[in-house]
Amino acid sequence: MAQLVGRMCVICRERIGNEIDSRFCPACGSPVHTACTSVAALQKTEGACPVCGAPATEVAPRRELAEQEAEWQAGGKQRRRGGWIMAASVVFGLLGLMQFAFVNMRTLPATDRHEARGNVFNGLVPVALGCAGFLLGLRQMSKKS
Repeated sequence: MAQLVGRMCVICRERIGNEIDSRFCPACGSPVHTACTSVAALQKTEGACPVCGAPATEVAPRRELAEQEAEWQAGGKQRRRGGWIMAASVVFGLLGLMQFAFVNMRTLPATDRHEARGNVFNGLVPVALGCAGFLLGLRQMSKKS
């Protein structure tokens, strides 16, 4: 996210000293002091931002920049979330596969049919869920923002 500190408030034309008392205008993306926005709302002028009162010459470029930045950040979060889903599902699936293999190797000679079915079910369910999670994560990462 872009820095607020050191930028100039478009309403009062003073430097922004900290991020606590300032923000980006939600309508146009211009840097403003929080206190200045309430004053600007009272002094609405023609062609200015309806929220912060920034002049029309400054509103359009800042709005485009703010929209691009918001779109970029939303896309990054979407991909990040998909990556975590994929990683967790791969680990979960591998653990299920290992459990399936080790339990069957250990008990294979002495298992009856009912116990063997239980071992297969207990091992393959995590593998199937891991595959489903992997596909879900892949879908999340490929979504367009």
